[in-house]
Amino acid sequence: MNVVQCHPANVLTGGFAMGCYDVKNFPGKTLMKTLMLGLLLSVLTVPAFAGVTYTKENLNTMYSKGKLPKVGPAITIDDTMMDFNECRNKGNEAYAASIGNYPAKIIIDSGVLYTLKLWKVNALIVFTCSRTEGKRTITQSEYQ
Repeated sequence: MNVVQCHPANVLTGGFAMGCYDVKNFPGKTLMKTLMLGLLLSVLTVPAFAGVTYTKENLNTMYSKGKLPKVGPAITIDDTMMDFNECRNKGNEAYAASIGNYPAKIIIDSGVLYTLKLWKVNALIVFTCSRTEGKRTITQSEYQ
């Protein structure tokens, strides 16, 4: 025997009308279980993804002492076909905007490859231009 309940509509139904449902087969029951499981998993995993952050003062001090933060694996955040000279100009603009605030270093600046490292609050950004591939690649490695 199925039990039927009637109640004023709530957040799940989105209104104020009276709603009736079969308690055993209430569709919101599965939704609620899924939402609770998702919430539980997100609470448990937040510390693993929260990452380490540094102030610009911390990063500049570490950089000047040659003791840079440890980083995790690089994740490609941009991979765009781009003219080498345009890419290098954008890299130099990023360098100029960062220098004096956060550590930045041009690692390679040749006619075929340009690589720039930018240390930001929560990650190391590596900006690379390749003439042979005709593209710009930007990776991000979060601090550990």
